Amino acid sequence: MAVEKKESEFLYDELKKRILDDYSDKPYFTPLPSERDLCKNYNVSRPTVRKALLLLEKEKFITKIPTKGTFFLGNKEFVDVQSEASRNELAFYNQVVLRGSYTSSKVLFQN
Repeated sequence: MAVEKKESEFLYDELKKRILDDYSDKPYFTPLPSERDLCKNYNVSRPTVRKALLLLEKEKFITKIPTKGTFFLGNKEFVDVQSEASRNELAFYNQVVLRGSYTSSKVLFQN
């Protein structure tokens, strides 16, 4: 007789919960370690980390920004994007999105 596994029994679900617990007191937009570092810290394989991060991203707890890294979004506190450190780390578009705004452009003159 085979034993059925519930979804909550998977290792990536446990890892997801552990990451949320570990980062629950961190401020909004806290960078997460790399996948390899998460593997070492939690003693799990890389596919397990990727699956856990994918679930966290689908549930809007983290965001991945290409060439910048993965950031924790769980605690939506105000981020002062005008500070010197934030301006150097985030692109203009990402700063605008964090404020809840959007960007647009308009062609004024074309040769």
